[in-house]
Amino acid sequence: MLCLLPILECFLIQYDTVANDIRDHVLCFRLLCNIVGLLSLGPHDVVPHVEELTRLIAAHGELFVELYSNHVKPKFHHLRHLPDNILYLRCCLSCFVTERKHRATKRAALFVFRSIDNSVVKSMVNKQCEQFKDDGPTGIFNRVRMVNPKCVELAGTRITCSTNILAESGPISANDVAALASGEVGRVIRFWSFGDNIVAEMFIYTDVGGSRWKVTTDNFTVIDIDTIVDVVTYGPSADDCIRVLLPVRVKYSLL
Repeated sequence: MLCLLPILECFLIQYDTVANDIRDHVLCFRLLCNIVGLLSLGPHDVVPHVEELTRLIAAHGELFVELYSNHVKPKFHHLRHLPDNILYLRCCLSCFVTERKHRATKRAALFVFRSIDNSVVKSMVNKQCEQFKDDGPTGIFNRVRMVNPKCVELAGTRITCSTNILAESGPISANDVAALASGEVGRVIRFWSFGDNIVAEMFIYTDVGGSRWKVTTDNFTVIDIDTIVDVVTYGPSADDCIRVLLPVRVKYSLL
């Protein structure tokens, strides 16, 4: 459901002639999108933006009460204390990561028919311990790690290749459209690992203005994985272009 927030925000921005008639409602929704976006940056990346988070929560709360107080009863008590908790702990305790863990739990329980609680817990603990032992490119303690990599030999040198990685911003896969720290946008082809260094092959798209990028395969490049800020939400546009909606992580990293 959280993925729908930026999509709805993009819709309201694109059809601004209609949105002008409900300007305050649109503003309230966009404030909510920015709050959720900042909180989803991760436990540590959100800390430098606590002042902005405080401002957004206050502005959203005041506007929400003004617009909807006759219809709903808002409860902002915990939300108001959230910035103080982040400053006290120097990190944001979030449920985003633990909510995603339910997929691993379901996979472990898929073909278990007896003693499901005991079997699932043992299976997940065993898998986690095996990941702790791995000190290669797939190691769980790596800041960026490759998923199901394959070893290939290139010019007499063995290197690792993968179509999926787990970065600080989340999973990135081949054919994802990603935003770079330079402000450019492009499509990921695959990832390569040379020792501790991971690089990505990409096609860089051409900016044609209005959040639109022309899809091209002419500008091929290999970049360091740290250059990728995050994947983006996008949709088809006219003339072989795509319309890109930059996530909050990208917007704040490019300020």
